[in-house]
Amino acid sequence: MAGIQERKKKFTYAPKKKRKNKGPSLEYCIEHADDLAQQVVNNWGASGGDAAPLPADFKVLFEKACRYRSAKEMVESQRGSNVVTEVKREQLAAEEEATRKAFAKSYQDFCEKESARLSPRW
Repeated sequence: MAGIQERKKKFTYAPKKKRKNKGPSLEYCIEHADDLAQQVVNNWGASGGDAAPLPADFKVLFEKACRYRSAKEMVESQRGSNVVTEVKREQLAAEEEATRKAFAKSYQDFCEKESARLSPRW
């Protein structure tokens, strides 16, 4: 019995570390922005679109996904055009990159909020 008591005294419990909700990294969201934006649009449509009572943060995410997709379409449509100047192409590309990053950050924040809301509190 004395051996067990001694071992218990030697063993100390480490304090539980607070778990940080792990969502996708910002780099991942930027790299896969096209697929993530499509997922957001699909989820919006599957939930009933404008008629569905969606959370406000999802509506903001959906709006940013639409802005990103529209900026991307503008860049792609102007690529082959000889009418648009190089400066205008660069402006469109910069706008597309900015909307991509804004959407990716918004997606990451949304995922972290959702995982925090759904994960058990220990």
